[in-house]
Amino acid sequence: MNIPQTKTSDPRPNTLAGQKVTANQKTLLYTAGPLLAAAAVYFLLFQPAQERAGALKNEIAGLEQQTASMHADMKGMVALRDEVKTLAKARDEFLNAAELVPLFSSYGRRAEQRVKTHAVHAGFDLVDNTDLQPIPLRPPEGANLPDGYQFFSRQPVDFKGAASFFQAADFIARVEKAFPCVALYSLSIRPHAATPKQHKVTVAFEWPVKGERLSLAPAPKGGRK
Repeated sequence: MNIPQTKTSDPRPNTLAGQKVTANQKTLLYTAGPLLAAAAVYFLLFQPAQERAGALKNEIAGLEQQTASMHADMKGMVALRDEVKTLAKARDEFLNAAELVPLFSSYGRRAEQRVKTHAVHAGFDLVDNTDLQPIPLRPPEGANLPDGYQFFSRQPVDFKGAASFFQAADFIARVEKAFPCVALYSLSIRPHAATPKQHKVTVAFEWPVKGERLSLAPAPKGGRK
């Protein structure tokens, strides 16, 4: 008796197929895993660090530019300081040349020595001179002055004499031209009965004179015992 044989399906191909899929997944995982890890490292670590490095590079470039600008300003300050010293020296020389120094305790006598030639050329007959009250020159309030700063004053000196209107005007013009730091202070012209063309003229000029020096030393407390 022949017994019909029943065909049963072999489960091995399915198992092999399952193993093949699992192997592909493992291969894909082994291939994509490092790539994903590298991408994560790049986006999470390398890219922010690169952006920070770029920002730091720009910041350093800005600081270098600022430093170069500061060095240029410092050089300019040194040149400006030298220029100020040169101007201060020229100013002191100019003021020292224009300064009126008293002669025998009289500013009028010294001033007469300086203007006498100009009076002769103008036809102004000098008779007398008088020292007037000096006018101290003070710096603006709050000015930062160094110790030993030299103060100046304006010293008016009047000259009495005889001259016509034109001679008096010529005398004033000659003095102001010869002495740029001298300024006209006052002028008085009165008629002279004996000489109608010659008037009594009193003209006063302001001259620069040295005053006191600034002392920043503290005043001593109390007096000598």
